Amino acid sequence: MSDLILASAVKAEIALNELQAKLAERRERGADILEYVGMVLLAAVIIGGVFGIAGDLDLAEKFSTAANKILGIGG
Repeated sequence: MSDLILASAVKAEIALNELQAKLAERRERGADILEYVGMVLLAAVIIGGVFGIAGDLDLAEKFSTAANKILGIGG
């Protein structure tokens, strides 16, 4: 009887370890995606700022107009 309990305990521990490894992998993958999105947004802000300064554009107005078009607000 003790062999059956030992085998069951080992199988349960292996299953929990595999589950823990899968969850850790998902968290890392999610963090990687978030980092890439952050880098892209930062690059967009820097490039927008450079073009805004160089072209003397009103970036707030441009972003507001673009957001309104996407959301369907206003004319």
